[in-house]
Amino acid sequence: MYGLKIHDDQNVLSDIKLTVVAKEGQMTKFRTENGNDFSVTTDNGKIVYLENDWLQDAQSRQPLFSEFSFGKTTLSDIRSKFGTNGFTYKSRGPFTTKTHLIMFNCFEFDSPNNEILVKEPKKVRLMLIPAQSLIIIQPIPI
Repeated sequence: MYGLKIHDDQNVLSDIKLTVVAKEGQMTKFRTENGNDFSVTTDNGKIVYLENDWLQDAQSRQPLFSEFSFGKTTLSDIRSKFGTNGFTYKSRGPFTTKTHLIMFNCFEFDSPNNEILVKEPKKVRLMLIPAQSLIIIQPIPI
């Protein structure tokens, strides 16, 4: 996203020509041209996490990466594309809130930059982390 990759030196953030809307610890959040958020987290001088958040504007459904659409792509669509129900990490097991069961569905895919898509209740994020898996966080009413 924006030419950044996991493990890039944090100094490349100065090349991003977007408005900074938040800076908290090692996370910098930018506002993209289409009005969504783009966050970069660093650790030990290196980029370790990239995230694209949809801010719920129907005119801004295109994420910075992938053919999925914010607010339209369903877990069923993703399962169909990858031909699997995916897998879960032991450390990311399901949990409940007062109203939902939250499950993390992960899908391996070929990617030179290790992209990860995460779907949360009322939010869709496209994340890049140092792994080659696609994670879907799926709320299920209980």
